[in-house]
Amino acid sequence: MSVVVRDERVEVETTQYPNGEHDDHITLMALGRALATRGFAIECCGSCSAFRQSGMSRQMSGGAAGYCTRVGYRSTQAMVSIEHRCGEHEGHGGWTDDNAWSMDELDRRHGEVNRQGRVAAFEGAIVGLAVGDALGYPCEFRRRAHILEAFGPDGVTDFVAVHDPRWGGRPMILGPEHPPGTYTDDTQMSLAVAEALIEAGAEPLLELMDRMARRFVQWSKSPDNDRAPGSACMTGCANLARGLSWRASGVSDSKGAGAPMRVVPIGLRYFRDRGRLLEVARASSLPTHGHDAAVESAAAVALATALALEKRTPAEMLEAIEAECAPRSRDLAAALRKVPKLLDADPAHALSAAGLGESWVAEELVACALWCLTRHPGDYRAAVLAAANTDGDSDTLACVVGGIAGALHGVGAIPRAWRDGVENEQALVDVGQRLHAITFESP
Repeated sequence: MSVVVRDERVEVETTQYPNGEHDDHITLMALGRALATRGFAIECCGSCSAFRQSGMSRQMSGGAAGYCTRVGYRSTQAMVSIEHRCGEHEGHGGWTDDNAWSMDELDRRHGEVNRQGRVAAFEGAIVGLAVGDALGYPCEFRRRAHILEAFGPDGVTDFVAVHDPRWGGRPMILGPEHPPGTYTDDTQMSLAVAEALIEAGAEPLLELMDRMARRFVQWSKSPDNDRAPGSACMTGCANLARGLSWRASGVSDSKGAGAPMRVVPIGLRYFRDRGRLLEVARASSLPTHGHDAAVESAAAVALATALALEKRTPAEMLEAIEAECAPRSRDLAAALRKVPKLLDADPAHALSAAGLGESWVAEELVACALWCLTRHPGDYRAAVLAAANTDGDSDTLACVVGGIAGALHGVGAIPRAWRDGVENEQALVDVGQRLHAITFESP
């Protein structure tokens, strides 16, 4: 490992154990010492409560890379580049030498950082899904070629209005002229699920689902439900309002994306109880979508969210979904088999009808989401923009990708301008915090 400073290369050997494992933590410590002997100091982000300074404490001058305390320094995925006073993270007074602390104090401080990291992951999932949804909303129903023609070779890179004049011609989505940053029914239904989970607490499945059904009906009749909601969702809600059971209200042969688009909160709430997670996620599909592809895709997205909280890789998410959900749905299994074959494909092909699909149906949504996450495993922004600038159901795809990536990377990974610009930002943060509280802090 080496660094060049003023044309001088400072290099140290990579620490390697007999089993072949590399230890970047120890190597970075050695590099810090070597730089210090030459009079060089590396500035790092001293304001972030989520990262440590690569184990190089104050006496070692800090480092240009840090490791996430939620993962630990032995995982290469934990290593992140950080900038001096980057301003993107919560304020922190800096880290003193660990040797100056008692073990009890060290445990307490590390425990608090871990708690902050968990809260940030829950906030990141809820804010992240809404941000992705809002980015994709004006792109829904449009072709990728049209998006790039209107906004340049990178496509949409920020919030724009559905009726933005750069689109040209007649709007693809009729209705009110919502401002940039507005989210859709995808986020609205996700919030309905979240509120039902919070309200239900530890209640059994039947009581939880009754609450969720009532929330769905309330949403369907709300004046805010003016953002091109799906037909199966509206049919299911109408059936619920007429008194049908949540088990029988859904369209039995529908495998639309409405079932998996709203289950990120379920992955958060039950990430420590895999059986409960799968039970609730599958049940949550039935009020509107009864096809096995919809049911298992809902389970898949909730499972991926839970694995994101555990800091698992997108490849591990795909493997787990193939093991747990694919055997119960032939359509989902077929869609998942295509993902590895298209990972090197251009997004114009991979995220199209000729590749993984346009995400209008549930199994295509899951496959496309895993493709975006795998192509951009460490970058929330890149993952959601890849999802938003697509043919077809762009808002739903970006919503799911944003929720999973937000859980994986935390709210601090979402660009500040997007956090500040999304509809009802503080309310979204509040939902994430309340979901965390009921998951970790309730009896």
